[in-house]
Amino acid sequence: MANFDLSATKSYDGDDGVVCISGWKQYANGKTILLTVNDKCSEKSWTRIIDCRPSTKSTIRIKVPKSSIDENLLITAEPLLEKAGGMRQSGERQFSVESIVSCTAKDTHDTQQDILSYLISRLSFKDVDVLPKLMSVDMDRKSYDSASLIITRYTPLVRKWLITVVQTDLPQPKFVFLVPVESSMMDFEVPVVFQAGCSYSIDVEGLDYTGGIIICHERLNFEAILTLEDIHALYQKAISHAGSKSSLCRVFYRNKKPKYFKKILRSRGGIMEAYMKDNSGDPGSPINGRLNGLFFMASVKPGSKTGEPMVDSAFGGQRLLVPAEELLARASNLYFTDFYCMKGSVHYVTLVMTSPGSDADRFCSSHLLSLDIRSRWGNPFLFYNEAGKLQVCSRKNFTVELYFTEDIDIRRYKMCSTPIFGKGHSTVGGVPKNPDCAKCNLRRPQQYTVYADTEQYSF
Repeated sequence: MANFDLSATKSYDGDDGVVCISGWKQYANGKTILLTVNDKCSEKSWTRIIDCRPSTKSTIRIKVPKSSIDENLLITAEPLLEKAGGMRQSGERQFSVESIVSCTAKDTHDTQQDILSYLISRLSFKDVDVLPKLMSVDMDRKSYDSASLIITRYTPLVRKWLITVVQTDLPQPKFVFLVPVESSMMDFEVPVVFQAGCSYSIDVEGLDYTGGIIICHERLNFEAILTLEDIHALYQKAISHAGSKSSLCRVFYRNKKPKYFKKILRSRGGIMEAYMKDNSGDPGSPINGRLNGLFFMASVKPGSKTGEPMVDSAFGGQRLLVPAEELLARASNLYFTDFYCMKGSVHYVTLVMTSPGSDADRFCSSHLLSLDIRSRWGNPFLFYNEAGKLQVCSRKNFTVELYFTEDIDIRRYKMCSTPIFGKGHSTVGGVPKNPDCAKCNLRRPQQYTVYADTEQYSF
């Protein structure tokens, strides 16, 4: 018989009972242990096989029915020796029993901590607001695909954090992490790669020492949009691709189907109103679904010296022509927001034009990268040269588009007909960027990955 100082206690865990077994590890000598809880009255038993390693917890919890927790429970521990050789199936392990020791589980659910945990477990958590304010959770996001949680506990009763991550528009996969509490404050980098433009919820639950009672709860909801660091990285890629060639730019222009402009003239008094940005371009762009505006093109005909617009358009056969200086006078602040391509070879850079002090300007100043229109080195896309002439990037297969955030009276400006190519109209909802292009994506597409030393599950 091995010299085990085996001990066990029993307590309640919500609607279940729990037997906590300790005192076995120091005598196990790295062997595999079979722990068994026997209910003498019902003759039922519950077992756990544990590989004894340095990282293995010294106290093992085994759940039993609540009806058995008040009975006389006999606990046995059997050190197992793994057999060498022999035929076995993949993953199967064969053992022989070395010795058996036993003890009787003692009641512990009358301690002060168990009573408090039991009372908390009786609360109705259908509305999480009833949970006491015993914790706080803040989020730090340096990139759209990552997040860190700064978790603070206000009570020593919290012994573990249960962290659950769910993509709200796609409930599966779900990731769950069980993290031991080592101090009153923890900075936890969530081991999930978030997908740009997707919405997520993260639940953080504080568990008591049994690991089964929820003491406190916080939920964070967020969307994986590009951070300022991401925007700057995208801007650097666009700068590298744009090159140094430029041409004179005289007009900004917008193509649509003829009936689009006719409707504005007939039913809106000629006022073309800014409307919500769709999901075209980078799915994580901060302006998607958040900023009203109107798209104009600034790029000129290849080889043009006098600033003629592109000959044809993919967005419609009717073109509105607005002198560039007039739009810049109304919306003089310029921001970089996107660099993308679709299926073809053409790359697009998107610049936002805002009126100083407007709501759109305040939004862009917080979420986008401000550009100096008088610096061709910091803004090779659209700038004034040394002679004070407006210039636009003229690299081949590189288009500069402008998102103008004010309404405009189209009755003041000229229109003309242009050839169309492709479908000849914009796509409802927008066309997302090509995720496989190395030139305009911050990272190659990734599947969900989990990398953590803590206990973790995905399903």
